[in-house]
Amino acid sequence: MTETKVEALSFEDALAQLDTIVTTLERGDVPLEDSIAQFEMGMKLARRCEDRLNESEQKVAVLLREGPALVEVDLESGRPIARREDPGDDPYEASPSTDDGRPSSPPPPDDDDIPF
Repeated sequence: MTETKVEALSFEDALAQLDTIVTTLERGDVPLEDSIAQFEMGMKLARRCEDRLNESEQKVAVLLREGPALVEVDLESGRPIARREDPGDDPYEASPSTDDGRPSSPPPPDDDDIPF
């Protein structure tokens, strides 16, 4: 497989081929010259997988909270991609909790809150 073809592989295809090479090399029944060639190809495939992961990390959007909406932002440019209403509870609006993270019980009523 040539360098150009390796660069065209998806992450999943490159990983599958890398897995096949690793399995073959681990068996140990391949002649030395073939083992070296497969090792070289495995290194190219591993680099391809790493490159695709890095590209994906850069494209991942960050969800930012803006009031009741979630705004999806491109990591590289910082520009908003999409905006949508938050469908659930506000995870950032935490209820009082104990030191170990468990919700605490509500505070006892103030004497001024007692109706009699």
